[in-house]
Amino acid sequence: MTTAPDKEELFEGIGLCNGLEIWKLEEDDIVEIEKEQYGEFYDEETYILLHTTTTSLGFTKMYLHYWLGSKCDKEAERVVANFCGEMSTSLRCVSATYRETQNCESDQFEKYFKNGIVYLNGKIPANQNIANYDVKRLFHVEGTIPARATQIGYDWGNFLMDDVFIVDTGHIIIVWKGDQITRRQGSKARVIANNIRRSEREGLAYLHTIEGFGSIHDVSILEHFLGPKPEEIKTSEVVQKSSETEEDKVVTIFALKRGVNNVVELNEEELPSMNKRSLMKDECYLFDVTHQNKIFVWKGHACDDLIKELLWDVILNYIKEAEHSFNVQVQLLEDGGETEEFTQLFCDWEVDEEEVTSISKIKRFTPSEPRFDQPSMPGNGEGTLEVFLWDKESLVAVDEQDYGKFYSRECYVVRFTYQDDNEREMKIIYYWEGRRSGEETQESEDSKDDELAQKKGVKIISRIGGITECRVEIGREPAHFVAFFKGKFRILKGNDAKSTDRSNVQLPNPNKVQGVFLYIIRGTNEYNTKAVQVPCNSSSLNSNYPFLCITPTRAFLWFGKGCIGDQRNMAHLMAENMVDEEKRSQLLAGNVGDENVLHVLEEGHETTSFFTVLQGRNKYMNAVIPVKPDAKHRVRTFECDKDKDGKYRYHEILGMTQKDIRHEDLLLFDIYDEVYIWLGKNVDSEFATECFQVAFTYLKRTPKRSDMKTPVLVVKQGYEPSIFTRLLSSWDSDFELDEPDERLHSGDLKRLVTNRYGLPTYSLEELVSSCPEGVNPRKKEKYLSEQDFLLVFKLTREDFSKKSEWSRNELKKKHKLF
Repeated sequence: MTTAPDKEELFEGIGLCNGLEIWKLEEDDIVEIEKEQYGEFYDEETYILLHTTTTSLGFTKMYLHYWLGSKCDKEAERVVANFCGEMSTSLRCVSATYRETQNCESDQFEKYFKNGIVYLNGKIPANQNIANYDVKRLFHVEGTIPARATQIGYDWGNFLMDDVFIVDTGHIIIVWKGDQITRRQGSKARVIANNIRRSEREGLAYLHTIEGFGSIHDVSILEHFLGPKPEEIKTSEVVQKSSETEEDKVVTIFALKRGVNNVVELNEEELPSMNKRSLMKDECYLFDVTHQNKIFVWKGHACDDLIKELLWDVILNYIKEAEHSFNVQVQLLEDGGETEEFTQLFCDWEVDEEEVTSISKIKRFTPSEPRFDQPSMPGNGEGTLEVFLWDKESLVAVDEQDYGKFYSRECYVVRFTYQDDNEREMKIIYYWEGRRSGEETQESEDSKDDELAQKKGVKIISRIGGITECRVEIGREPAHFVAFFKGKFRILKGNDAKSTDRSNVQLPNPNKVQGVFLYIIRGTNEYNTKAVQVPCNSSSLNSNYPFLCITPTRAFLWFGKGCIGDQRNMAHLMAENMVDEEKRSQLLAGNVGDENVLHVLEEGHETTSFFTVLQGRNKYMNAVIPVKPDAKHRVRTFECDKDKDGKYRYHEILGMTQKDIRHEDLLLFDIYDEVYIWLGKNVDSEFATECFQVAFTYLKRTPKRSDMKTPVLVVKQGYEPSIFTRLLSSWDSDFELDEPDERLHSGDLKRLVTNRYGLPTYSLEELVSSCPEGVNPRKKEKYLSEQDFLLVFKLTREDFSKKSEWSRNELKKKHKLF
């Protein structure tokens, strides 16, 4: 699709900065929406949204959306769709273009609005930026991730006893919570109400929360604005969801072809199998996924230019001819910009979000990404470390000299106690699970927690603050766990000598010679270096790693030809620690000098004695694999909730900050190598006990993560350790998350009649002669009564607010209020 010269000029300056931009379309022009109004959508309008981001490699990536209100002009859709097509061609970095409709938006669209979405009636008012207190609106708030507030009729008849509503009267905003409402639902409604106050009322309106109709005082406030309350308020109707069968899950595929007279035709295709190789680069395909009410259009980078030019007309014609509903969602995907929803239709498609494609080759800058592989240690690493072996139904303390030894057939509990910056006692407890029976591990998990609580006076899996919990699988230990052992972390085969659990059968000895042990050493720093015992024969060697072989009389440190400097340094440190602890006493007893304790060997220059203890020379992995730079992964943040059917729901949030967190939230932070659960203090008790299950369900649903071995940490509100606070920039431990609840009293209503802001009133003489306590000296006019304001300025407050700032200041100077 080509772009007209006048449109090219219109698109200049768009998408130059990361973040969200929103416009409404007026004829052939776009009008930018103020950021204060982001998240508010009028049902008679059509909007265009562009989200720009930069990958960790510094390449630009864009998502383009057009949004249709439920009462918008349907005939205008072709104009906005083709406008988006021209914008996409001009910007060159658009990965996907979405067709969105009110209340049926895509997951990508929802990510932009962490504070919820508000649907308003009508069109955008001309004086939208002017504070308007002369309103009477009722909003029905549904859902939590994200919450949606829809403007409905201002009448008691629209109330439902089991939902949340916002009554907006201009100077008072009331959040009414019905029966069986969770704390989280009420919190989300309050966030939306507070945003209305901040964006439309200069932050001056009262915010009042009411629960049910138990309080006579609260009922009288509602009746003051809505009239007499009816005797009965209805409840919402339960809608039974129809169950899908495999026959319903049919995907119809069309190939778009240039036909006679340059008419684009849709030819139904039957691909031999739904795999990535089926898509030809010079073709364009339409996938109709009816059971999801979605249409995906994939455009190969070498497809016919005519098809590209007419693509949106073809899509809209197909929607009409196929008799799809108005709310059908469309995703127009560029070759290389496929979404996760689209790739799930295929059996062999893996999404690499950082992949450089033909649509994302514009590189503006390489952002500075935080490193999560070398975290600052809690309490700067100063504290008390304790290690316990889980043995049957008891915990056995591990000797300090054996810290760092973990046997593959056991389970351990590791506890680190330290003081934070406020000198509070904090604890991090790790549950390390080896390769013992999964069933046995699950059965013993609760007992293990209770045992530690009983023996050490700590309650595990509880709401008690100061305790961070982490489940760790063998081989997937996080950096902050390994760092506690300061280069001594190792995984040994078999059972711990302290274990008395004989139901956990000892595996056959992997060593060919009694007393000979072989370890592979992986890692380049103290945060990731581990020694793992492997079968004691030369076929275990690998040219890309160091190996340590310990015998009753000597030790060998072998370096493969592919080892780099950091690997070598950490291998020396690990070898010295292990030899000092495990072999020095035996070597000294054999009257062997210290100079013979550790022999360093290079691949290709081994001694005969080295291969003798490894049972001779055998073939091993000797191809050198170049060391790749560490993959960079950004923090992905999700709100987590549980629906009425008991299923967990996850909603990704872009640009999460500490100010966006609420006491009622359960948040998931994914840094790829670890998953953190942040548990708010007001999360429902039953849901709070399911933190680990929430994380494991997320991992199971996430591509490439279904092995369920990623470490999971549960962090409690108010006791966040430094390994968590690094995920959010500028974390302030003294920050108050929520604003205090405001309560209206009978005197407040009377005062609001006198002053629409609910502020104390003063005469003109009092305001001119001084500045009474509590009065904002820059806004003295707001403290006049409604009657005095009209007498002084000869204007209503609405007319006054419509004047320019300079004109308002001149009027205030005239009456000595400036």
